[in-house]
Amino acid sequence: MKNRDNYETREINLTYQDPYNPITYDDVEPFGWVEMEVVTVGMSEYSILERNKKMPNYRRIKQLDEKYFELKNQKVREERFSLANFFTFLLFFIVPGLLYIAYKIYRKKAIRNYNNNIQKQMDDIVLEAYKLQNNEEEVVDINKTFEGKKDNIKQFLFSPIADVASICGSEVVDKYTNIDLDESNIDKVRDELFSLYLKAVAEPNVSKKMEKMEYANKMLQSEESSEQ
Repeated sequence: MKNRDNYETREINLTYQDPYNPITYDDVEPFGWVEMEVVTVGMSEYSILERNKKMPNYRRIKQLDEKYFELKNQKVREERFSLANFFTFLLFFIVPGLLYIAYKIYRKKAIRNYNNNIQKQMDDIVLEAYKLQNNEEEVVDINKTFEGKKDNIKQFLFSPIADVASICGSEVVDKYTNIDLDESNIDKVRDELFSLYLKAVAEPNVSKKMEKMEYANKMLQSEESSEQ
């Protein structure tokens, strides 16, 4: 008989999803989730998933799971080309009509490139998660490795949750993006960015302070420093 303390569950609403970025079983299966049943509650259908917390490399796979969906939620919906707006501009103003076309083409390409970059990071995470499920040797916590810390800094700087450019200024993003990081300075840089960001978030005009501070703590502070 299963020891229920060794398992965790989650559910996916199959009825009401974002049609442009739905969550499917392919999104969760690489991270050890197994579909146990599909249940109907009211007008909604739910997929009930289960994961064994005693699986090899559980902590690392859980981190990858969280990072995967954080990236997935950062995808931007491609904007539709509005014929109505185009013909209105074209009818009254030829030049604005042409500028509208140029802007839409540029915007669509930028969004597509952004989403493709996000998808590549997600694909890399899935590949690593699959490898970890078949690896009995425990892997070092992502937040304790140089590459893990480096990736977290980069992700934090460009995350819409942190919104560093708006809160701290684009010059801060440029500074910490271009710093030459190595084993000797990575922790100092993380602490410096963390302190600078918390000070900026404390300003009265910043919204969702708690969410931003929790995210900064997660991305820039190790478990050891958080516990101190």
